[in-house]
Amino acid sequence: MIKPNGESRWLVPEPRPGDRKPVRSVLFTETDEPGWYRVRGAHTDGSQIDRPDDSFVVNIDGRESDPATLPADQRPDRARAVAGGADAPKRRLELWHVLGAAVLVLVFLESALTIRFRRGRFV
Repeated sequence: MIKPNGESRWLVPEPRPGDRKPVRSVLFTETDEPGWYRVRGAHTDGSQIDRPDDSFVVNIDGRESDPATLPADQRPDRARAVAGGADAPKRRLELWHVLGAAVLVLVFLESALTIRFRRGRFV
């Protein structure tokens, strides 16, 4: 077994009491990190073969993807304001609105100057 971080583990099937057939399965419980776990088989002569059909992927815990809104005291962007005793900000100023308006004014100004310059009435 090759873990996502590159570490490899050798797994040996352990016989169960009362079983006469050879055990062909193992239980791997070291799935402590998300990623692709690759499986390789070893032959008695020491050669190894990849077994992509037996490989598997471990995903992150679904609770970490919960889109529910956190209370203000648990939000990382508000922790400093709450800890300092100040109230959390009521409104954010979005700079792109101001920059967008400035660009529009400049575009109209350029158009007006271009029209005046072409007509020969540039002051």
